[in-house]
Amino acid sequence: MTDTLFRAPNLAVADARAAHERPTWFYEFRWRSPALGLAFHCLDLPFAFDLLDAEGVAAVAGDEPPRALADGLHRAWVAFVTDQDPGADWPRYTPEGRATKIWDAEPRIAEDPVRRVRELWLD
Repeated sequence: MTDTLFRAPNLAVADARAAHERPTWFYEFRWRSPALGLAFHCLDLPFAFDLLDAEGVAAVAGDEPPRALADGLHRAWVAFVTDQDPGADWPRYTPEGRATKIWDAEPRIAEDPVRRVRELWLD
């Protein structure tokens, strides 16, 4: 369901933008909530908006969500909004490499980590 509603359409947009040399960045939020035992759609929002202390967040993200993850994701989103670029540690998504920022306890860059989704739904 997640692939159909979110990943495949987002991949299609990212691939189309990158094919036309439009500045594009792609990410996956993979940090698993200890409260629910999985990563899920919209779990990234309290991190991106730096709202870890907001009402209801502990119910979905646990009592001690990683502050460093929130700081990094929030900083990247603010940089993107203000400068149209999330920063040097997040390379652009291109047709050649499909660099993807993986937001997890230890954020990293992966090359085309959702290739199987693309092959199944888009190719």
